[in-house]
Amino acid sequence: MKFLMDQNFAPQIAKGFKGFGKEVSHVKDKGWDRLEDIELFKKIKDEWILITRDKKMGRRKLEILAMKENNISVFFITIQKDLWSMIELLVKRWKSIEDIVNNEKTPFRYRITERGNPKKITGK
Repeated sequence: MKFLMDQNFAPQIAKGFKGFGKEVSHVKDKGWDRLEDIELFKKIKDEWILITRDKKMGRRKLEILAMKENNISVFFITIQKDLWSMIELLVKRWKSIEDIVNNEKTPFRYRITERGNPKKITGK
């Protein structure tokens, strides 16, 4: 499965994962960095797994509806610390992320925090 990091991540993070053989792109690589979230969902449909730091995205009703309509699977990274802490969290949780993608029926939504395993977001 292909992963897409949104504009809330530095493009270098996606390039770093790609350098380690992971299929990760950044919205800027695709020319989608200026799209509103709902328009981005229409572009990625069910072809990409979205990784975002936009904690409000999962709370806005229109965006939740658009995620459902476009079969968007998403991981919300809730860490708001420095760049290195974010990279460390992604590397530490990457195996869990891949396990979810390989075993979970899409679409899905998960929250990834500094502590514990990814938590599935249900409802809404």
